[in-house]
Amino acid sequence: MNDVVLEVNNLHKSFGSLHVLRGLNLTVRRGEAVAVIGPSGKGKSTLLRCINLLEQPDEGQVIFEGTDYVPIARRRSLRLRGNPQLRQLRTHIGIVFQQFNLFPHKTAVENVMLAPMRVLGMSKDEARERSLEQLEHVGLKDKVDNHPQTLSGGQQQRVAIARALVMEPRLMLFDEITAALDPELVGEVVEEMQRLAEGGMTMVVVTHHMSFARHSSDRILFVDDGDIVEEGEPDTLFNNPKEPRTQEFLAHLLS
Repeated sequence: MNDVVLEVNNLHKSFGSLHVLRGLNLTVRRGEAVAVIGPSGKGKSTLLRCINLLEQPDEGQVIFEGTDYVPIARRRSLRLRGNPQLRQLRTHIGIVFQQFNLFPHKTAVENVMLAPMRVLGMSKDEARERSLEQLEHVGLKDKVDNHPQTLSGGQQQRVAIARALVMEPRLMLFDEITAALDPELVGEVVEEMQRLAEGGMTMVVVTHHMSFARHSSDRILFVDDGDIVEEGEPDTLFNNPKEPRTQEFLAHLLS
């Protein structure tokens, strides 16, 4: 059985004259937690958005479970309504952003229920039952009927994680999800990502949180100037980075 979930081949993406991704290649295997580190503004978030086809690559392949979705995105709209194959891709690949993007007029459980009802056609009762289970898993059993404004930033981010997990994705993408949090709230969100990694969730995590990268990921990618400069197991990359740019980045960050 092929255990490769995701292949990214020769990925290029530009915004005007800014060449953000420069022929990047990546393979992710089932059950693997991959941490992506590197300087800000060098292509990490764009990589995730191209994987989920929120951005259309200029060149290259995004092969998820054997299907290259880039030609599909080129032939049809990136809007889900006009592209059922893209809807299927985003059903199986969950993504959580820095900003929580919760509906303020809906409770935590109502926010989580929306996607399974609208995308999967689930009944309200079934969607609520599954959503309550996910909110309990992320430690929010007593907050299910709270509105977002009554929750801390860390709690709102865990609602956003539950909202992605309720779709039972085969791959999860996390884009700097602790960046918008106060320092004292970061730990609870990192603990949730660690729980997912330990449970075998296939994950690509863009992060500046070196503790997660070092202790909870299976492999680390150092991305700079739109490409992977170096990759390796956490102990190897942290203790013996080979590339000067990796050495400089880690020395500055860890100091």
